Amino acid sequence: MDFDPKLEKNRIRRAMREALKAFPSDLKAQASQQLCQQIVQFTQKHPNIRTIASFAALPMEPDLSALHQLLPHHHLVYPKSLPGGSMTFHRVAAFSDLSPGLFGILEPTDSSPHATPPQEIDLFLCPAYAYTHSGQRLGKGGGYYDRLLENRRDDAFLLGICYELQLHNSLPVEPHDIEVHSVLSAPSS
Repeated sequence: MDFDPKLEKNRIRRAMREALKAFPSDLKAQASQQLCQQIVQFTQKHPNIRTIASFAALPMEPDLSALHQLLPHHHLVYPKSLPGGSMTFHRVAAFSDLSPGLFGILEPTDSSPHATPPQEIDLFLCPAYAYTHSGQRLGKGGGYYDRLLENRRDDAFLLGICYELQLHNSLPVEPHDIEVHSVLSAPSS
C-alpha cells in the first residue's frame, strides 16, 4: 500500500487533539506565559519587527493575548477567516476587541480597520497541531495559512508556536506546505 500523506496527517491531527485535550489547563497557562516571554525576547533581537500577526487561541492552543501588554509599541494583527478558504489580517488595539467569527474563533470584527496586507507583516506567529524542530508544520487542514503565507514578503519571519508535546521528529509534507523559519516551544510537563 502506498503512503498517503493526507491520511497520515489526519492520524497525527487526531492524536494531537487527544494529547492537547489531556494537557492540564494550569500547565497550558504556564507554557503560554513562557511562550509570550520568548516572543518578546525574539522581537528584542529583531528590532526591525513592528507588525506581528498573532492568533486568538483555541482551547488547545497557546494563549498569546498577553502580547498586547508585553509589546505595546508593536502593531498586532489577527486573522479573519473568509468564506472560500482565505483569510485577512486586521490590526487590533486590544485582545478584547475580538469577537467570534466564521468558525466561532475569536477574530477582528467587521468594524475592524482595513485589512493589513501580508506584505506589511514582519513576523507571523503560526499555530499548528504539530511541528518539527526544522520547521515543518502540520496545520488544521484547511490550508488557510499556507495560502496566505504564499503572499508574504521574502524577509518576513515565520515563527511556529507550540507546546513541547507538539514537536515531532518528522511530519508528512506535501508541495503546498509552507515551513516556518524557527519554532518556539514551551514545556508541557
